[in-house]
Amino acid sequence: MEQGPSASVPLVGRDVEMDVLIRLLDDVAEGRPGVVVLEGEAGIGKTRLAREAAEAATARGFQLLWGTCVHFGSSEVPYAALTTAVRRWLRTGVDDRAAAAGRELLQLMVGTTTQTDPVTIGRVLQAADELVDELNRVGPTLWVVDDLHWSDVTSRDVLAYLIAGLDAQRLGLVLLVRAEERTEGHPLNAWLADLRRDPAVRDLVVGRLTAEETEEQVAALSGTPPSYDLVAHIHRRTDGNPYFTELFVKGLPLGTTGPPARTPHGLRDAVSARWHALPEPSRDLARVLAVGGRPRVVDLLERVCLAAGLRVGPLDDPVREGVRGGVLTFADEVVWFRHPLLPDVLARESGIVNVAAIHAAYADVLKEVDAGDTLTAADIALHEEHAGRESEAFAWSLEAADRAALVSARSERWTALDRACRLWSCQSADTEDDRARHLDLLRRTAEAARLAGEVAAAVDRLEEAIDLVDADQDPLLASDLLVTWCARRWDATPGVAFIRPELFRAVELASRVPGSPQHALAVAELAVGRTWDFEAQPEDRLSPDGPVVPGGFLAHEAVEIAERSGDPRAMARSLCALAIAEFRLPETDALARLRRAWDYAEEAGDILTMGFAAVYWQQYLIQQGLYEEQIPLALRLAEALERAGDPIMLRFLTMNASGSLFDLGDWQRCESLLRMVLTSDMRGLASGAACNTAALLAVRRGRIGSARRYLDRQEEVMDPGFMGGPIALPHVEYHLLVGSPAAALDHLRARYAAGGWRDSSGDMHVALVAAAAADLAQQARDRRDPEGVRHAYQELTTLTATFRSHEGEPATAIDEPRRNRGWTALVLAETARCHAAEDEGDAWRHARDVYREIRFPWEEAYCGWRLARALVRLDAPRKEVRDALRAAYPIGERLGAEPLKTQIEAVARAAHVRLDAVEDVTLDLPDQGLLSEREREVLEHIIAGRTNSEIAAALFISEKTAGAHVSNILRKTQTRNRVEAAAWGQRLGAAYR
Repeated sequence: MEQGPSASVPLVGRDVEMDVLIRLLDDVAEGRPGVVVLEGEAGIGKTRLAREAAEAATARGFQLLWGTCVHFGSSEVPYAALTTAVRRWLRTGVDDRAAAAGRELLQLMVGTTTQTDPVTIGRVLQAADELVDELNRVGPTLWVVDDLHWSDVTSRDVLAYLIAGLDAQRLGLVLLVRAEERTEGHPLNAWLADLRRDPAVRDLVVGRLTAEETEEQVAALSGTPPSYDLVAHIHRRTDGNPYFTELFVKGLPLGTTGPPARTPHGLRDAVSARWHALPEPSRDLARVLAVGGRPRVVDLLERVCLAAGLRVGPLDDPVREGVRGGVLTFADEVVWFRHPLLPDVLARESGIVNVAAIHAAYADVLKEVDAGDTLTAADIALHEEHAGRESEAFAWSLEAADRAALVSARSERWTALDRACRLWSCQSADTEDDRARHLDLLRRTAEAARLAGEVAAAVDRLEEAIDLVDADQDPLLASDLLVTWCARRWDATPGVAFIRPELFRAVELASRVPGSPQHALAVAELAVGRTWDFEAQPEDRLSPDGPVVPGGFLAHEAVEIAERSGDPRAMARSLCALAIAEFRLPETDALARLRRAWDYAEEAGDILTMGFAAVYWQQYLIQQGLYEEQIPLALRLAEALERAGDPIMLRFLTMNASGSLFDLGDWQRCESLLRMVLTSDMRGLASGAACNTAALLAVRRGRIGSARRYLDRQEEVMDPGFMGGPIALPHVEYHLLVGSPAAALDHLRARYAAGGWRDSSGDMHVALVAAAAADLAQQARDRRDPEGVRHAYQELTTLTATFRSHEGEPATAIDEPRRNRGWTALVLAETARCHAAEDEGDAWRHARDVYREIRFPWEEAYCGWRLARALVRLDAPRKEVRDALRAAYPIGERLGAEPLKTQIEAVARAAHVRLDAVEDVTLDLPDQGLLSEREREVLEHIIAGRTNSEIAAALFISEKTAGAHVSNILRKTQTRNRVEAAAWGQRLGAAYR
């Protein structure tokens, strides 16, 4: 039987496959027989899927027959697929007539001494037919045949006979086939080809898991959310094979959060088991191929073996045996491994002799066939390094980097330059000229690392470069490096203080040459730091009575210095700094400054500053509330940056555009843009912000598991003290959706403690506090807990005061006034809900109208739902409730906001308001001792919107008795009408779940 993931672990990523198997069971139960052929590689989860289907079948009262084909060397066991199934089935205790038919078939099969006797086979076929008839008489049956690739010809004959005779029997067959066993010439190939002509047969190829599905599996196996790096490593190594993933996780030491140094022992054994079974020439070929590191043509492999002095001979037979053994693949003269983990295991741990000689042979042969491409140069550099020929490896690393630059292969360029940095000492003479070349290499590598998204590596290389420079002899170069280091350091750990001591040192060094471009760049960077860190100085006051603009004085100084220097790069950076400082001032033209900054950066060929100008240009439009205008601008600037060769700032623009699309209700385009950022290997701010939006999107669509994973990943890639943007929003909405308002308040407290609360989000955090406190108060009211209600009031008062404690300081400048209008209205409405105030309806109506005006559709629908709930509580006319719900519902439906749709439908049912696609619901209400069992049943019907007569008919009681139960419910729950009672029950059921 195939090994696979443990049944105790939740099934992951197999919804489509399970739907097919469940439909098979549905068809069989109704007399429509069928066959499903499950095919996939070992460990992919075929047996697990069959087990899940078998459990579902037995739960429905199906009979279950499960047989496994067996294989001993070159021997086949006749009828093994059938005998094992019938034996197991007979042991379960079955109908006498059916059991007699099963024993007769078993006796015929066990007594068979030859597989070709036509008389015996005829008797077996007749007995198998009779068994199926008896099974059909007793009830529906699921018959699973595992490891069909090892079946003997007699078993296949019986199965083909039974499948050909399927008509109206209540029989479903699930056949499990291991793909790598069906090599060329395998007898099962022709058998399956014939079988597939039958319309009752359906093929189902079980593929590998995606990275997200692997993340879900790892979380289930480990019991804790895994780190992004660990999941990426596991998925890369196992290639989404669930069994290999399980072995990987089980082999990890406790507390592992990052990629382990070695592949776990159990996984190594499982992956290499087939390799050990190969003949020696095939094993040697596999070793050589593994050292090569990528698919190779057979001719090149033969030349490498010859150059390395290996006596493998012609490779036709070793390749053929490797393919037949399920280890290698061969197509178009190219050989590689069936599973990508095996070459790594063999190259590291298979005891390869003379591995340096093999690497040297690869390098020599690849030089002979070099066609000037990046990949070949990179391979030569790698093999030269492992062959111990470091000078050659250094030269070819530089060659690979130059070739990669020509085709914009950013990751390959960084890898090549990084190898050259590691190899520098092997060819350096430590002369002044060498130090200059080394410095140039380090700076090139740092920039290549940035463009490849490897910001931590960029920081490391810049630190090496700084150590090479004598700041007293060359203060401008030292200043330039320090400025760049500060920027990369912040990219690597967003959330930490923007201003570091090294930045003041950079300004001091550059000021030794007043009016230099480096002086302008250092001052501009310090101005940006003051702006983002909200660190204002006395000179930042624009006039004696004017506003304080953090960084404003320094930004003006930077522009003056840049103008004197005449350097376009310095002008571009300085204008960016000045625009950022003046974002919120109404009498300045930040937009014109940013346009000029873009032009200067383009003139200087400075793609990084082009990116800064583009992102700040976009953020300025967002700050002004011009969301619709910034989206096409961002995409246009992103195209320009892509042409210029900077994918990092491109992703910032894409991330910001996706956020605006989300706010405006274009969730499909938002998700498409998010995928571009989330599928990259990017770390830091852009990735964290994209995870934030993706988590919020998942919460509002009701995808709890996905939301949790995105939130965990966001916390991994961003510093907890980072205050920019609505970072707390998805966390709070997640906790509220799962019924944990206390956890939402705890999260907000933790955010305040982590960041010192330099908040520029206006009333957002106060609105979130009010929403959580309102849910907390409602839960307490439902429990009839006055102390709990008072606690919710206290939480609201205390945390509101906390989050507004910095009013009047520079940090309270509002990033997005348009968005903040909604937050301000939401504070009033949620506060009224918390206090169950008489003006709650007016507050929600105002909030809804504000969001309608600023065109945030989800928030408009949310406020409409809350308005309807408030109107019900306040006994408002039914028409007002209906209008509020009918305005909100189409928005939730269009967005696919399932939780919000469900809440709107619940209020509509209770208020007897007709909405499209409203379905009856049944809540599993807990027994709190307040209502009797019958009263809880009646309450469920009230929630469904039924009248007393409909309740009486459903529960087989009189209408008078139904009315009495309704009265008792209103009295016990202290509600005034059926609508309030329904809302009370809905909240109770949701909290219980």
